[in-house]
Amino acid sequence: MTVAAVLLAAGRSSRFGATDKLLAPFCDAPLVSFAARAVTGAATDHRIAVVASTAVAEALPSFHLVRPSHDTCAHSKSLAAGVRAAVQSGANRVVVVLADMPLVTSDMIRAVIARSQAHQASAAWDGSSLLPPACFHASMFGRLMTLSGDSGARAVLRN
Repeated sequence: MTVAAVLLAAGRSSRFGATDKLLAPFCDAPLVSFAARAVTGAATDHRIAVVASTAVAEALPSFHLVRPSHDTCAHSKSLAAGVRAAVQSGANRVVVVLADMPLVTSDMIRAVIARSQAHQASAAWDGSSLLPPACFHASMFGRLMTLSGDSGARAVLRN
């Protein structure tokens, strides 16, 4: 099993104001650094970050950086860019992590990966909803790359 972690960090943070949310200080460090540290600690085979901002990209030096090829920052387009990069890296599983979730841990990412199976996705669970991080098998990559809108992989997880 070859696993690529895809850190989605290309949002515009428009509801956050003029400041880039991912660079905003949280516990004395940029918000993005917490998810990045969790991904790094999960020891996946490949680390990919989908970024739109040069400043966010500079905060992720140990990641292969991918820039989405779109003007709008729809979540589905960032996800597709990350999955395409994972396919190019030879991964047969992708674990998707959102960059604005500072409480996600390496242990949580590893557990989600361990629970994924061929043809079955796995995700974190808060008792009522499936949440990122989420792990997908290669058989789901095509569907992940053709999603549209801002709901990301939710539809794939529901199935």
